Parts: sequence; structure tokens; C-alpha cells
Amino acid sequence: MGGSGQLSYLKGIETTPFFGTMRFLTVLGLLSLPTYGGNEGKAGWTLVGFVDQHAWEPPFGHYDRGYPGFEPYAKERRS
Repeated sequence: MGGSGQLSYLKGIETTPFFGTMRFLTVLGLLSLPTYGGNEGKAGWTLVGFVDQHAWEPPFGHYDRGYPGFEPYAKERRS
């Protein structure tokens, strides 16, 4: 099969349910936890800008700034 034959074949299967399922599973593998066998070296997370951090320090973002009653814990009380 030549280059144009391959392209037309791929365009033909692009809309099949099988191709959709394979694409979906590939994206899941790209974004999964590395302990599940995908996302080697956290490459997928780097690609989308995900930061693998268990906890975040306040303030969390611009949406918290004017929140009435929001008072971050004093640093000396944290353990």
C-alpha cells in the first residue's frame, strides 16, 4: 500500500467505533497513574501541565482572595 493508499485507509477507519475506543484508551493511558503501567515518566501529565502534588498551601488561587471568612492558618500553628 502506498502513502496515499495508507492515508485513505486511515481516513476510512477514523470514524469507526473500534478506532474511537482505541483512541479513548490511548488517551486514558497517557493520563493515568504511572503505577498502572501508562504515562511513562509522567510525560502525559507534563504535556497537559498537571502538577503531581499531594497538597497545596493556601491561597489556592485567585478565586479565594475575596472569600468572606477565609483565614489561612497561621504558619506557627502548622505541623
